[in-house]
Amino acid sequence: MSPIINLPAKEVDQIIDKMRLSDYDFYLTGSRFFRTASALSDYDFFVQDSTGVREFLRSIDFSPVGEGKYSHAEYADKQTVAVFIHSSGLIHVQIVESVTVKRMAQLILTLCPEKIDKYAQRDTNRAFYWNKAFKIAQKFLDDYT
Repeated sequence: MSPIINLPAKEVDQIIDKMRLSDYDFYLTGSRFFRTASALSDYDFFVQDSTGVREFLRSIDFSPVGEGKYSHAEYADKQTVAVFIHSSGLIHVQIVESVTVKRMAQLILTLCPEKIDKYAQRDTNRAFYWNKAFKIAQKFLDDYT
């Protein structure tokens, strides 16, 4: 994993603006989404997998941590197929199999505030809760779409 480089907030904002203005839809996740972040927390996003998004991320100084399911221990969930980290170490992007399932699972987790406290405590809990939420989301999509 990249060491965290102390980038000014303006530069972090510029990188996030490039992502926002791209042809890809990046969704905030992690501690900043779940409102458990500290002042030193990094930024976590997820995006639908495609060759184009991987090329785009490389073009703005992101590198893959690993590719293939369970590519990085911190993101050992069933939707993450790769993780890209900005050279600053401050922005992580999870490349996911299905943005629809990931967004629905994230919504499910927000509806369970007591789980968010446990979510924030340990990395192993995160994967457990995400994978449960993915199952619920996928079942809903299978049944109603």
